Amino acid sequence: MDLYLQKMKDFEIAKEEVIRPVVALTWYLKQLNFDQEIYVAGSTTIKKELSDAGFKVAYDEVSPVCEGNVPNLLKLLSDLRPDVKAVYIDFGFNIDFMILQKCIAYIMKNQALFIVGMLDPVVFFSEFHLIGAKKFAKIIEEITGVEPKLMSKGGKEFAQVLKDNLGPFDAKRTLFIGDSCVTDMPFATENGFQKLMPLTGLTREEDLKNWKFDERIKPDYVVDNVGDLSTIIANLDLNKL
Repeated sequence: MDLYLQKMKDFEIAKEEVIRPVVALTWYLKQLNFDQEIYVAGSTTIKKELSDAGFKVAYDEVSPVCEGNVPNLLKLLSDLRPDVKAVYIDFGFNIDFMILQKCIAYIMKNQALFIVGMLDPVVFFSEFHLIGAKKFAKIIEEITGVEPKLMSKGGKEFAQVLKDNLGPFDAKRTLFIGDSCVTDMPFATENGFQKLMPLTGLTREEDLKNWKFDERIKPDYVVDNVGDLSTIIANLDLNKL
């Protein structure tokens, strides 16, 4: 959160105005009156935020190496915490085989809720392409047969949580900004938002000219970059609105 606020300091945005997947997760769990343990496949920051919000997080010790010893692996997977009733997976650097197996075991044996945060297949940092949580979530979904509840763009649970916690707002007068034809535009269309697409991310001008997606999700507005929006707003005649 501190990193986000530092990047947006010139916009005078308060912490409470930045709605990330883990924030939506806390809202969602509180609406369910959830009071059991959560197994988190993600960063220590996410675990701390959930703990700070009053939830019980199932912390794992560092998993021993089980290579070449299947009986030992099965023994470890059988040693599950009975109070874990939710599994949450998000972007993280330390998600390994054992963590994924435990996610699967908790969902199948404990009937734990399966919840996913950021569902990007790839996360771009500088020149590096990092594996996003979508790949891991797909593995869990295919093995368990359980579709995850999504706490980010594209999820109906996420959309409902926003509406429930941000108070009533007019969707038709809400401008949704996103650069993806796969997640952003369908989400905005489904929820009745107006759609603005900057051409500095996943979608390029040639993609708009050679449109291969559902016509209903086409953006209402297109700008070269988000910075153009400030120029447009500055030139608005508010007396005519």
